[in-house]
Amino acid sequence: MTTYRRRISEREFGAMEIGEYPAGDALSAALTGLTFGGWVVCLSDLSAPWGVSLPGGRLGAAHIVLSGRCFVTMAGSGARVELSEDELVFLPADRVHKVSDAPDTDAIEASQIAGLQVADSFALSLALGGGGERTRILTISFSTGSDLHTQIFAGLPELIKLSLNSVSNQAQLRATLQAIEVEMATAHPGYLAILRRLAEIFFVQLMRAVSLSDVSDRGWLFALSDPRLQKALGLMHNQFARPWRLADLARACGMSRTSFCDRFAEKVGVPPMTYLNRVRMSEATQRLKAPGARIADVAEQVGYASAASFSRAYRDIVGSSPSEVSRSPGVEPLFPATASS
Repeated sequence: MTTYRRRISEREFGAMEIGEYPAGDALSAALTGLTFGGWVVCLSDLSAPWGVSLPGGRLGAAHIVLSGRCFVTMAGSGARVELSEDELVFLPADRVHKVSDAPDTDAIEASQIAGLQVADSFALSLALGGGGERTRILTISFSTGSDLHTQIFAGLPELIKLSLNSVSNQAQLRATLQAIEVEMATAHPGYLAILRRLAEIFFVQLMRAVSLSDVSDRGWLFALSDPRLQKALGLMHNQFARPWRLADLARACGMSRTSFCDRFAEKVGVPPMTYLNRVRMSEATQRLKAPGARIADVAEQVGYASAASFSRAYRDIVGSSPSEVSRSPGVEPLFPATASS
């Protein structure tokens, strides 16, 4: 038996290339390619009355109640959840929202809080409120240079409430949160580098918890609960440069072309080949941003025989040319997230 990233059988290993994940582990394959461009960790000690309006705009955000209780209310839709100790809420699109001790408490804009930085990456301990009932909240948010999150989060509600007492990986989540608290409290040399990595670990653990929950019955994360679709997604992310045909993917999943195509589109939200092409272009976008990247090399790396065919496909799917992206200072989302139902 051979060990590589996880314990796998000889049969599995024989079909893998070095650097690949097993085809069934689509979550690892997708999230490994999701680069974090920024992160925020904020540990807040709050006393009633208190309320903070947060601007959103990141890949996602999570508020974890360590003690006490709070309400999280979305601007616009008015969707709201109440959280108690050992509960968290995940905001897949991190839109504008309010966190407060009560639904009707006025909120101060986050930009008005002294000491709160406006930066891509930072850690902050915050004390706020009027001296009443106390609440302690850990907030973790992320930004990214990839657009794949729009597919990963497709179909999710704008607020996802989970209890640390009921998720299947609660021990791992609690250990990570405890480590974050310790690093925030001690602030020893190197703690910011450690916090960045802990924030990324928390994100992956949170995605695992969400994928195993029952908050939705459609979308990329919930397609992972279907072993056949999980295998197809793993192959697309892990071997995106291969010249896949629809029949190849259907055969790998033990399904007919029609059944596979219909089930994939129903669960993931787009046809299989559309999704595969988006994976390729997302990979290409990140590679084009690398210093000294050559379009011909990137084309080959994502499965195209020529730079010309790659450029045509890239423009059709992304809406701009590879050369425009390689010259731009940042990476904009390629496939804007649609409103959740």
